[in-house]
Amino acid sequence: MRNFVGYPYRARLDEIKKKRVKKGQVLFRSKPFCYILEYGCQAQFCENCLVNIKDHSLPLTCKCGRTRYCSENCRQVGQVIHFRECQVFQRRPNFKPKNLTMFMARIIWKLNAGGYEISEKIDEKRSRRFRDLESHIPDIKKDPSRREILINLRHELRQLVGPNMLPSNPELVAIYGRVCINMFALLDDQFDSIGLALYLAPSIMDHSCCPNAFVSFQGKQIVVRSLVDHDNFNWNKVRITYIDQLNLNSSRREQLLKNYYFLCDCPFCKDDHRARMQSSINCGNPACENGIFIDLDVDDDQPLEPCHQCGFSDLSADVRSTYRGVITFTKDTLNGMSESDPCPDMVSDILDMQGELLHPLNAWRAKTLDAFLTAALARSCWTVALRTMRQNQEAVKWYYGSDHPNYGLFLVRMGRAELFMTEHKAAVDHLYMAQDILEVGVGSAHPAMHAEASNLLIRASGEMVADMKRADFKFHLQRDKDMKNKLGSSKTEGTVPEFG
Repeated sequence: MRNFVGYPYRARLDEIKKKRVKKGQVLFRSKPFCYILEYGCQAQFCENCLVNIKDHSLPLTCKCGRTRYCSENCRQVGQVIHFRECQVFQRRPNFKPKNLTMFMARIIWKLNAGGYEISEKIDEKRSRRFRDLESHIPDIKKDPSRREILINLRHELRQLVGPNMLPSNPELVAIYGRVCINMFALLDDQFDSIGLALYLAPSIMDHSCCPNAFVSFQGKQIVVRSLVDHDNFNWNKVRITYIDQLNLNSSRREQLLKNYYFLCDCPFCKDDHRARMQSSINCGNPACENGIFIDLDVDDDQPLEPCHQCGFSDLSADVRSTYRGVITFTKDTLNGMSESDPCPDMVSDILDMQGELLHPLNAWRAKTLDAFLTAALARSCWTVALRTMRQNQEAVKWYYGSDHPNYGLFLVRMGRAELFMTEHKAAVDHLYMAQDILEVGVGSAHPAMHAEASNLLIRASGEMVADMKRADFKFHLQRDKDMKNKLGSSKTEGTVPEFG
């Protein structure tokens, strides 16, 4: 039997000799304790190094035909992890367990091969093993949805790992809990999810909706960078975000409680004004840009508060019921669509129904425009994409923060659209902003920087210079033409032209 303990695996924590940490500094570089590619990504990425192999004419495959490798070396290394499941799939070619089942199976195999003894260094005083990860066993046992998942999971695992290697019920619950609470979505160079991964040392990082650190990936290696300066660095102060920040405060807290069994108390979640703006409509005063909060927890016939900025109060009596209907339709329609490939016609219907009612910072307005942008970019509708991004730019900046890498990625997309639409000056401005943000969040070596922002900036700058030269040429051409006309006119009239 192959020994997973002997497999070269070790996290490298960048040494922080001083307690002072600068923004952009790498805090963690860690290889996964376990990882897996999602089924839909196995044909596109190398199973070992996760390089995109869609351009490889003859990618190597394993005996079961389900995984791909970019080289013979990657196939040999990858077989250390894949060989057990490969044998099962060769015997049962139609057996397709869920991604979570595959992930759990790999963890069980690794733990049975000595994985419980693997530790990962955090600093000079602390390290983490698999048993050190938070499991929330009491919460898992009380959660009906996760109890049902465990029942189905156990059935599939029995077929995959076999009854002899299947853990006891208490141990399976503990393993499942540690996986659910601590696993990361594995992201590719475009920040799209392609799999699942579990890391030991990085699991120390807690959540905040206004994080001070950012997670990116180099293949399957996780890289964590600080987004702020720390004068007195402490690991207990490092915060990443577990969920998307583009949401209502109440929805984020509900999601965290459901999936991670805690309530966030970060500054964003405690900001009452912020929560009110996320559920607001436009003020009826055309000169006022403030939003008016609509509380959906009260009856529709209850009076609305006046605008806190201008005092406007002449709102329709049925505005709350109208708002409730719009939000219900928006929520149901968006939740019924694929996030990665939303239907543009359905999203357009939502926007038509919203009209001018929702404030630009309303969470459901921002989420709808974000879905419309995804649909437009997927279909290369650059005019629509650029218009949508300009409508949603302030909201994206407001929800993520002006220095957050997600806003930087948004600016890269905007710059690309502006470059395509020949708005070169605007593209240069936005790409410079994106470059500064992403330099801190992902570093200069990340493809989002050198293959996206930097290359687009070079192209946009070149086009802008060409635009300036063309404009200068047109100016001189027109000036010469005007001068000739002036000389011809003065010659006819017998007068001397005035210069200057």
